Amino acid sequence: MRVLLGQFTTEGTFEGTLNYQVFLEGDGANDERVTVSFSSADLEGETPPACGCTDASSDNYDPTAQYDDSSCVTAGCTDSAADNYSEAANEDDGSCLFSGCTDSDAFNYDPTANADDGSCIFFGCTNPSADNYDAEANFDNGSCEISGCTISGAENYNAEATENDGSCVFAGCTNE
Repeated sequence: MRVLLGQFTTEGTFEGTLNYQVFLEGDGANDERVTVSFSSADLEGETPPACGCTDASSDNYDPTAQYDDSSCVTAGCTDSAADNYSEAANEDDGSCLFSGCTDSDAFNYDPTANADDGSCIFFGCTNPSADNYDAEANFDNGSCEISGCTISGAENYNAEATENDGSCVFAGCTNE
């Protein structure tokens, strides 16, 4: 395919910038935008103005370039769903961070997370006095078992006990 964009006549140097947009496969959502600088000095045998990246914030900035040739590269995270998404980045450097629970044993494990944010939930008994205390648990699930006397009339009644261990002691006559 050939397209005539313009025809110009000049007695001096003709230079400028051409911006164009191409819709790949005719899809309006899938486009490529390009900016090209030009100078007729390139055609006259003169030393052409230097082309390159003129964006000083880019990784490949060329301070000698007079015309931007759209070659600027800014590495960073290009995934807009990431915690560290960089709108300026045009080349993904693999640094994207997705916060969440990264422990596969946790209740709320997130397989897409690659940066643990301390939100993991581990169910279990969180009472250190319990027989089945789980030091890894951070969310009590009501499963704690505390052995002791569960009969309220006993002298050694333990209000926290959940399992009667037969240790209750009663005051009074113990004749047989």
